[in-house]
Formats: sequence, structure tokens, C-alpha cells
Amino acid sequence: MNTIPDLLPNTPPPLLLLAQGPLAIPDPAPLPASPFLSRMLLESPWPVVLLLAIAAGLCWIVLSNRGNSARARGSCGLLLALAVGVLVLASAITTGREAVREAAKQLVRDVAAADVPALRSALAFECVLRLASNGPELDASEILDRVERDFSDRGPFKVKEYGILETQSAVYDDGLASAQIKVRVTAESGGLLLSWWRVDFRPEGGRWRVVSIRMLSNSATGVGGLP
Repeated sequence: MNTIPDLLPNTPPPLLLLAQGPLAIPDPAPLPASPFLSRMLLESPWPVVLLLAIAAGLCWIVLSNRGNSARARGSCGLLLALAVGVLVLASAITTGREAVREAAKQLVRDVAAADVPALRSALAFECVLRLASNGPELDASEILDRVERDFSDRGPFKVKEYGILETQSAVYDDGLASAQIKVRVTAESGGLLLSWWRVDFRPEGGRWRVVSIRMLSNSATGVGGLP
């Protein structure tokens, strides 16, 4: 019976056996970090909110113990209002990096569901896929054909369960963007595969379109993509 590692050409049989269990795989070099303020206030606001909430509690305790309850209420209220403001701001604004991360996650969901119409909309006309550094490139139409053939209900690699374990994203000065995403996939036919992927995007019509997909590493063959 075929399993997920059969998707990877020229894989030695001993390594195919290793792919049946969760393994550590090489992590790619991280993408560039976002600016500090953008990251702390818009993308990951909870540390700031927690600090403001702690400061509000300390203000209340210290000022109340000194008998200055009016000042305690004012200072505590101000700090809590700032915490709420940070949350509202982060909820109202989606940064480019957040949008790219979500686009990469949606790509995984669409492949797992073999949703060819959604993938057709997500892929740019020039999109290419590379599964190995020395392997052939698949163009957009070939990607769609392969997803429909392999991952549909009658396909040999229909996905039973998958998980998105980690995502990174970056938006560059030239307007392009990249994401790196770690995925765990179990097929209906058996076999567990962990893999890292890099997805490159360009903006088009108010959304991010996929221009390149590369496998960076996987639990069947180790490093499986371009350096």
C-alpha cells in the first residue's frame, strides 16, 4: 500500500521506515524579524497587555496602602485603558506579515482538502513547485493536476489529519513576501510526514498570490529542498 513518502522520489527504503514516526527535521534559517514596535503592539500584543495589567495591579496595591484611593483608581484605570487600547489596535489592524502567514496556512488547508478551485485562485500564473533541489519544477497547472490526482477522495494520498506546527513570514522592501511553514501530515493510507516549506508571494488585486513553493526539509529524506 502506498504511503506519503512515496511522493518523494528516490527515497531509500530505510528512510521510508523512519517516516512512519515523528522525527526532528532540520529547521531552516529564520526569516527576517518584523520591527520591534510592530511585533509587540500589533502582532504579539499579549506581553504588553500583561505588563500593563500587572502595573495596574501594583499601582492599586501601593497607592491604596498609602491611603490614596482616588489616585489608585485613576492610575489603575489609565493602565487598564491602555491595555484594552493595545488589544483593540492589534485586533483592528492586520499587518502584512500576518496576512502572509494566513495565506500560507490557507494554502496548506486547500491542499489538504484537495480544493482545486481555491488553489487555482491562490496560485499566480507563474507559480512553480520544487520538491527537491535536483528535481523538476511543476508549473501551476501541473500543481493543480497533482493535487487533484493525489489528494482527492479517490487519490492515493488523501489526507487523514494534518497540523500546522510553526509559521514565519516576512514582507520585503520590494513588495514581495515569504513564509516558512512546518506541517505534519498523516495520510488515510498510513504514514506520518513532517516537512518544512517555503512559500513566496507577490501582491495582486488586494491579496497575496503564490509564486513559488519549495520543500526545505522533511522527515523522510532530511534536507529536501534548496539551500
